[in-house]
Amino acid sequence: MARLRCFLAALVFGIVLVSGVAKATSTRILSLGGLSDYFEDDFNILLWYGSLPDYGNLAVLELGDFYFSRDDADPNQVIRQGAGVHANFDRAQKWGTAALYLSDVTDPDQIPGTLNLMWARRFGPIQAGLSFQWTLLDELFLADGDSFRSKESNSKLGLGLRWDLAERVYTDLAADAVGTWRQYEVQEAGIVIYDEEQRNSWDSYNLRGRLFWGVAEKVALVPVFTYQRRDHLTSLTSTNIPADLDAHETHLGLGVDVFPNSDNMLLFSYEYRTGKERFDIRDNPFDLHQLENKFHEHNLRLGLESRVISWLTLRGGALQVIPDMNFKAVYLDSGTEDSVTGGFEDPQLDLNLGIGLHFGAFDADFAFNDNAPFSLGYFLTGGGEGDHNFTSITLQYIF
Repeated sequence: MARLRCFLAALVFGIVLVSGVAKATSTRILSLGGLSDYFEDDFNILLWYGSLPDYGNLAVLELGDFYFSRDDADPNQVIRQGAGVHANFDRAQKWGTAALYLSDVTDPDQIPGTLNLMWARRFGPIQAGLSFQWTLLDELFLADGDSFRSKESNSKLGLGLRWDLAERVYTDLAADAVGTWRQYEVQEAGIVIYDEEQRNSWDSYNLRGRLFWGVAEKVALVPVFTYQRRDHLTSLTSTNIPADLDAHETHLGLGVDVFPNSDNMLLFSYEYRTGKERFDIRDNPFDLHQLENKFHEHNLRLGLESRVISWLTLRGGALQVIPDMNFKAVYLDSGTEDSVTGGFEDPQLDLNLGIGLHFGAFDADFAFNDNAPFSLGYFLTGGGEGDHNFTSITLQYIF
């Protein structure tokens, strides 16, 4: 939250959806600028569980790391390493639709997590979905008799509803109860500096809602609301000091989806984000007592997709992020309190390009951010830039 991540997943609006842009993947989402919730797609099932019955019988493979930020010290990295499958239990979907995703992630709060199991079914005008997501990160570092161990696990129980309100209007609602398990231990020269553990804390949750409203034959408005609450033990990234986290974050946004014809789509969205996080330090080797971060952020996105021929789609997206970050660190030295404050406003423009290849039931999507070198030799070898990746690839098959 101090450095915000774009919560990604998105593409083609279902109410006025046309066959030329019917499929979608996470890579396609990235190429259009991210910010999931403002258009409809099959990858949305990982956030809007009630949409699963609309996307049965497909398999997907995710490859590559993708960076939204040019700040190498703290990139907004989107990890899409893994695979998933959606399947209807029967043709009439009487028994519903299930999905399984397996992923390799570096953040326990990230979607879809290490393991994701879902089930959903239609009940007249309402589609209801259930989700279970589980993530585990367990790291151990040993050096010259010193050791640091960090174990972080999240379990998310989710419920989602998709409700047809009128012929050209429907809403998505979703909620998650988040259970956390945290364990941190540091030893220096065999002496335990700190050993903190918290099991089975269920004080965190997520709430989401959005409305798709077809205001005209080729135009839809999509207002979105998201609220996240975090209350659990964590570890400060810069110092590995355990702390009690008390945080909340709110997103309010509006998207406009325009379909000039069956082969072209324009996306516009504005999103306002605000939040606060407070870390109460448990063990204090650096006299740090409390850290508080507050932020406001404006996100403006423009995306374009065009199916130029039957087997080729071109995409592009621009995301302008205008942040206002402020922090306050409180120190206690021999009982005397001191504080340090600061902040920054550093607008960032991210540009992304995408290519979609379509061969019957098979799709291959590619996304490139603005770090991508347009040199064939570099593109083939990747030499000279270390591990700074700039591509994402999704392979999808509908069966």
